[in-house]
Amino acid sequence: MSTGAGLYPIAERQGGYFSARQARGVGLSKALLSYHVRQGRFLRIRRGVYRLAEFPETPYADLMVAWLAVGERAVVSHESALLLYGLTDLLPAEIHLTVPRTASRRRAGVRLHTARLSNEEITFLTLS
Repeated sequence: MSTGAGLYPIAERQGGYFSARQARGVGLSKALLSYHVRQGRFLRIRRGVYRLAEFPETPYADLMVAWLAVGERAVVSHESALLLYGLTDLLPAEIHLTVPRTASRRRAGVRLHTARLSNEEITFLTLS
């Protein structure tokens, strides 16, 4: 049974984490996701977010999980971004994400901000 060969490079860049949407994008059905969870290859972290079992927890796992849960159009921002870039020692009380104006939904423990960001304003940190 396939584990989706294209899934590993995606998860590797994200500290071992991936979304159900990303898994579907490389050909894994819901049934295959469930199968791999039962076999212990994937760990279900929360609804729609998984981790490859062979990857250890990362220091910023909570940020990655929140980002994947909200959607790939979101970006880590504000105090949370300062933490990632090592510009503060303070741990934010909430995870801050910026989303497009059309994507704002409430999430527990996540402060969503809305803005239009150009591709030049977005960077991607590898967490592995």
